[in-house]
Amino acid sequence: MTTRGSFGLIRRRTCPLPTARGVAVLLFMAVVTGAAVVTFIHSFLALNAPVNGNILVVEGWLYDEALQSAVSRFEQGEYEYLVTTGGPLVRGAHLSEYGSFAELSAAILTASGFDPGRLIVIPSPPVARDRTYASALALQGRLNESGIDVRGGIDLFTSGTHGRRARMLFEMALGPEVAVGVISMSNPAYDATTWWRSSAGVRAVMNESIAYLYARLVFSPARDGGDFG
Repeated sequence: MTTRGSFGLIRRRTCPLPTARGVAVLLFMAVVTGAAVVTFIHSFLALNAPVNGNILVVEGWLYDEALQSAVSRFEQGEYEYLVTTGGPLVRGAHLSEYGSFAELSAAILTASGFDPGRLIVIPSPPVARDRTYASALALQGRLNESGIDVRGGIDLFTSGTHGRRARMLFEMALGPEVAVGVISMSNPAYDATTWWRSSAGVRAVMNESIAYLYARLVFSPARDGGDFG
C-alpha cells in the first residue's frame, strides 16, 4: 500500500511482514531443510551406481587401501580389464621412476600380485585444472585406438564425494555409447555418517559440492576442456 505526502513529494510505503507464527514456520522450514541437506548431501555426492560392465577404471591418485579394495571388487565382478588413469605426479616426481599416478598405481597393483596381463595403464597429459576430464579423454582415446571391446559399459572406482562428479565427467568424455557406472570407496579420513564432525569431512563435502555445481551448471567441454580437478 502506498500513500503520498504533501505536494506529492513524499511517498510512504507499507509492506506485509510475517507474524510471530510466520517467523516460527520459516525458521522450522529452514531447520528441516538444513538437516535434510546435512543428512543426504554426502550420499548424493558419494554415488554408488555400478553398471557391472567388463572394464573397471581406477583413478590412480587413490590411496593404497582403496587400490586393494579395487582389486577385491575386480575379483568379485566379471571384469576383463582393470584400467589405471591419472596425470603426472604432483610431488616427488624427480625421486620416482613413475611419471604419472596411472603408472604408480599400476606398479602398486602389480607388486601386490595383480595379473599385469589384465592391467591397462593410461596416463593423461599434464593439465592445470582438468585432471578428471583429461583422464576420461585419455581413456576414450585408448579405447578408440586399441579397439578394446566394451561390453556393458565401464565402472569407475573412486573415493568418497568425488563419485558423482567423476561419473558425470566420464560420461561427457565417453559419450552416450558407453555406459558409465561408479563405485565410491569410503574415505578413511572421516566417518561418512557424521562427516560434519570432521574438518576432513567438511572440506570434502564443501569442495565437491562447489565443484559439482560448477561442472553441472557452468563447465562446457567444448569451451573449457576442464573442471575443478
